[in-house]
Amino acid sequence: MNKLETKTVIISQSSKTNNEMIVIKTPVVGIKNRKGEQAYTSVTKHRHSPVKTEKKINNNNLVTIKKGDAINVLKYKKAQEYLNQGWTITD
Repeated sequence: MNKLETKTVIISQSSKTNNEMIVIKTPVVGIKNRKGEQAYTSVTKHRHSPVKTEKKINNNNLVTIKKGDAINVLKYKKAQEYLNQGWTITD
């Protein structure tokens, strides 16, 4: 690797939260650190992936339920009784 190339280092990566922290090191031309090595400036970047969640149904949302050929549209709080009887929610 050439001394003046930018280095990218992945510091931490979490598959649970879909987050990634990256440090990008860029050399500073003509500047040496205390040990006489090439000095770098660093920038920390955080990447966040969108987290998908299930669609939440509130009690007052209208839902369509189906059992066989019968289709019914009503509020979710009223539909819970039908769901216990074998009806299913359709999108």
